[in-house]
Amino acid sequence: MDSRPFSLVGKVQGKTATMQQAVEELRRDRRLLVVPLKPSSYDLSGLLQLLARFDDPSRREYFLVNLWSFLIVSEVAIRALKHADELPAGTGADAGDRTTHEHHREISGWTSIVT
Repeated sequence: MDSRPFSLVGKVQGKTATMQQAVEELRRDRRLLVVPLKPSSYDLSGLLQLLARFDDPSRREYFLVNLWSFLIVSEVAIRALKHADELPAGTGADAGDRTTHEHHREISGWTSIVT
């Protein structure tokens, strides 16, 4: 199995179904942590408005690279915590300890793109 990221883009019919099928197929391999990213659920119009405020194209690019990096790392972290919760030992948090388990739930509620 190739470990490089891949994406489905363009005007091809059935991208969502194809992506969901790929996610389900990849998740069968328990060695993989599969994190589907769905930019359509982000506020792209707000992002475009924000980008219009940048006068310098290099600053706009710097902002976008760092924002995208943040989103990817956040989504991987959220998925990793969800995956750990599904394991028998969970995340290792004590049942009364709010720091890991409930914080994970709050993060998960923050975004609707984690499947």
